[in-house]
Amino acid sequence: MYERLRWFTGDWLRYDVVGDALVVSDPRMGIPSNYTFRFRMATCDGQGRWQVQTPASWPGAGVDSIRNPEALKLIMARVFQQQPPLPLASWTLRYLDADSHPGTCLD
Repeated sequence: MYERLRWFTGDWLRYDVVGDALVVSDPRMGIPSNYTFRFRMATCDGQGRWQVQTPASWPGAGVDSIRNPEALKLIMARVFQQQPPLPLASWTLRYLDADSHPGTCLD
């Protein structure tokens, strides 16, 4: 699946460590915290090493992931006006689940 995802996106992929998971997203489809295609590709084992797993859809991914009324209101306002700026940094933190502890896997 990973190779197919790379082919489909032309290697336009985003890699994030969320807790003990390596999450791969297609950043062309959605906005931070609302990517349509997100997959858990690996998990961190107790030794601090990545273990590849069968890709699984990440919670909150899919067509309904963009149905955040607050975000949609800001995005629609942005279509017609350049201000206010979109809070992309805070949306990214939400996407990364900032409340979870960062992963401890070795690079």
